[in-house]
Amino acid sequence: EYVQRSNVLYWEEHEGHNNNISSTTTNNCGITFQRLKLRPNTHFVYGGDSVDKGPGDIRLCRALVDLKKQYPDHVHLLVGNRDLNKIRFSSELSDDDMKRPIEDIKRPFWDSNAKSYKEHLDEVKQTHAADCTLDDLNTKTERLRWMLKHTLGCPDTFEFRREEIAHLDKIYGSYPPTCETHESSPVPTVLHRTNDVDVDTTKVTDEDVVESFNYEINHSEGSLRQYLHHASIASIIGNTIFVHGAIDRLTMRFVPSKYSKFDLPTSPPPSFAEPSIDIADGMMIDDVHEWVQSLNKYLHD
Repeated sequence: EYVQRSNVLYWEEHEGHNNNISSTTTNNCGITFQRLKLRPNTHFVYGGDSVDKGPGDIRLCRALVDLKKQYPDHVHLLVGNRDLNKIRFSSELSDDDMKRPIEDIKRPFWDSNAKSYKEHLDEVKQTHAADCTLDDLNTKTERLRWMLKHTLGCPDTFEFRREEIAHLDKIYGSYPPTCETHESSPVPTVLHRTNDVDVDTTKVTDEDVVESFNYEINHSEGSLRQYLHHASIASIIGNTIFVHGAIDRLTMRFVPSKYSKFDLPTSPPPSFAEPSIDIADGMMIDDVHEWVQSLNKYLHD
């Protein structure tokens, strides 16, 4: 009821497909699309999953962060699974992890139909010369393609990024951007997918794409790194909590420990009838404001 009677816009799971960003009709809630602006006495909540569904991931993240910086108390960016799961690139595309035996990289435990990394390389090998080995194919490019397709559910994202790099290079004259373009305000030509402007994606190599994914999550000024820095797990406006996904009886009041391991459990969760003596179990918090603050601290810690 609070949200229905207030000037609050909740924008959900746009997921980087920003070719139609300017056509969203939101004047009644206060957003106008050039450089994103917020009308007085309004709130804007972005529901997370800012990436993976089109060639606009970088530009959308930068536009949303820019809006948050302009109106820090009235813009609420939430993290979604598609935003958070890119943190994996920091470790799994590192030089050290590339030395891991191919056979040790299993299929994701949550999807029995997905291919293991070896199965992926076996499939790729069929399109190469007979004397090509799996070790020859074991590159950061193929590791990233496998991760996106078989573990993150976004098989088109690799080519979407190639297209966006080409657009950014045409807009700014270089990619990755310079410190000047980091600070530049998003403008309509940056926000739109410029279908009427030809870009040459053939000049963007596979290595350029891999480097872009590393840059945008690892560099302090990377677009997704900045989005995560300014985003929250949950946000309270009035008497309403906004999150990506849902709050249910199992997650309500719970704050994970930084020692938590996210995998298939081998034992029942603690009852929390009393505080757990195992620091890895996390904790339960009754006060809703304290709970949300603790969740957001957990994210940024």
